[in-house]
Amino acid sequence: VAGYLAENFVVAKLNAEASTKHPFQDSEASESQIAKAWGVTGYPATVFLSADGEPITVVPGYIPKETFIHVLEYIHTGSYKNVKWEDFLSSKTG
Repeated sequence: VAGYLAENFVVAKLNAEASTKHPFQDSEASESQIAKAWGVTGYPATVFLSADGEPITVVPGYIPKETFIHVLEYIHTGSYKNVKWEDFLSSKTG
């Protein structure tokens, strides 16, 4: 999982309860405001963004490594654009 992430994604960690400000959408926002803008409603959560910073999806909760690798493949390959998650997963797990 770590290798796949390093090869195919830019990883950043956000404390969604922090008030630390960062540049965001031509302005400045706290980490909690950014999380809210991305649709995070609980923690932990994993947010996937496109190369231009647009949210692709938010995956709530802890994700076991056996599932997380498939989530990463689903996003990285662009399968999320035209294949339902359930269909993608069943093709991987048989």
